[in-house]
Amino acid sequence: NRIITTDINKFPFNNEVANENESKKIEFIKNRTFDQQFEGILNYYKLKEIKNYYIFRIGNLLIKEDLIFKIDDLEILHSNNRKIKKIKKLFETKSKDFTPDFFNKNFNCYIVVKNVSKNEIENHKNAIKKAVKWIDNINSTCNMSSYIDKDSYLFTNDFKKIGWNISFNEKPKTFQKHHLNNITGYHINKFISNKKLNSKQEFISNESTYIKAKNNDSLDLYWQYLENLVGKPFKEKLKTSINQEIKNNESELIYEYIRDCFNIFNLNSEISLGITQQEALDIFKTFSTKDNLDLNKIKPIINNHFIIETIEYLYNLNDKKLENYCDYIYNILTELQEQRNFIQHGGLEFKKSYYKLINTIPQIIDLYRIKTVNLMFQNPNKELKEIITNF
Repeated sequence: NRIITTDINKFPFNNEVANENESKKIEFIKNRTFDQQFEGILNYYKLKEIKNYYIFRIGNLLIKEDLIFKIDDLEILHSNNRKIKKIKKLFETKSKDFTPDFFNKNFNCYIVVKNVSKNEIENHKNAIKKAVKWIDNINSTCNMSSYIDKDSYLFTNDFKKIGWNISFNEKPKTFQKHHLNNITGYHINKFISNKKLNSKQEFISNESTYIKAKNNDSLDLYWQYLENLVGKPFKEKLKTSINQEIKNNESELIYEYIRDCFNIFNLNSEISLGITQQEALDIFKTFSTKDNLDLNKIKPIINNHFIIETIEYLYNLNDKKLENYCDYIYNILTELQEQRNFIQHGGLEFKKSYYKLINTIPQIIDLYRIKTVNLMFQNPNKELKEIITNF
């Protein structure tokens, strides 16, 4: 959305345009070419990274006042630590009477996490991942059950000014039926739990790794899951087993994206189509009959190079050979292997590759899981290893 937006405060300009006044930026957005629009991707990766420190509360954990746990880019500190006292003073000075007390008696210690990223959302998300990683480690090795309060946190980049996001609801949250849809692996496990399948136990035995990988966006764990489930060398096995599914999935995702661009009730106002809302709604209604829909008729009506190119790409997918998808899957898995080795040996992630892979690998794995479960039901007397070998 940052690439196709018409908002001058969100589109990633190159350095020359970024230093121009507002009217020049508006003129650039209005007259930009298709190539200039996609140069925004390169410009985004050239953006200056943002450094922030996040302060999270740790529940169900007591530490000695003189203990400082410091590793990587984080430290766990007692509430009476000098740094925490300084942060508390800043918070009390800036916050108002109606703001809940972040430093209340229910929490004895805090975790301060440093993170550097290109935007605030990534910064916060990565800070939580770092904090959870070490709290889980402490819980596992020290037989504890502490947790990170993710709903409330403070943030600062210099320990002079401070911001916060604090939940006003301190009461326990109610676990409800609609939450089941959000639980990783719940539906597929519930689906096979009471079925008589010889392959069931082996499939379920790998679920803990899959759930951890999914919930923590861990490429390292995704690789481990594929090694355990599929076996080595899984790159060769995967590239031919789900190439048709990848092609179908790509076609469906692009189709849904084009359709949603015309949904005025869910319309991203930053996408300019050059048509009225009524015209957009009339086009949206035609998507209900997919088999008879001719998207080429839409192209002359709208004024958006990106959407027009996307429609053309969708129609060209029919001519795309399955061998191309085999190569695509193999190359993505090779990049995952390189990233995994980078993490294993250097303890770091190559960021540009990470963002690409974390938006592709989960989809590839989920398509493989669905096909695997379908084959398990078609072959209830076979072991999982035999089913996967004969894909």
